[in-house]
Amino acid sequence: MQDTLENQGLAVRQRILDWLAGQSQAMQDLLQKVVNIDSGSRDEPGVTAVAIALRERLEAAGVAVQFEPVPGYGVLLHANVPGASDGPPIVLMGHMDTVFPVGTVARRPFRVEDGRAYGPGVADMKSGLVMNVFVAEAFARCGGLKGPLQLFFSCDEEIGSPVTRERIMAQARGVKA
Repeated sequence: MQDTLENQGLAVRQRILDWLAGQSQAMQDLLQKVVNIDSGSRDEPGVTAVAIALRERLEAAGVAVQFEPVPGYGVLLHANVPGASDGPPIVLMGHMDTVFPVGTVARRPFRVEDGRAYGPGVADMKSGLVMNVFVAEAFARCGGLKGPLQLFFSCDEEIGSPVTRERIMAQARGVKA
């Protein structure tokens, strides 16, 4: 019995890795889309536009997404991929705001040179958001989760999370990882 379960686990793992390996262009496309949205802290329309782009990708994969409005800052994005059983979730967190003012994208849009991506927010942390979205999508499409996987993306991290700090702390309580 244990051997069968281990073999099933290896098969799911390989399906996930194979699926992710085929998503390089889709990942780059989503990264370009969100990097080319000005989303500085307190840029409510910009941060919300990033959240909408991420939600579209997640919902297309059947992932449940909810927005929690944060007036003056944008939204918090909550997403959930159920596992085989209930229990403490694994939570992938990130933030959608950047340090860059409106107009930065017009001067420094997304580009790739020598295999490296550049643009406002690429490293902190829009590439991390894209990675988290694709991890959630991989599990939604391929299965393999023992317990739930949740995404929680905030909107005011670059200025110290003055509005969402308590929401972040509440989200982190009782999680598996």
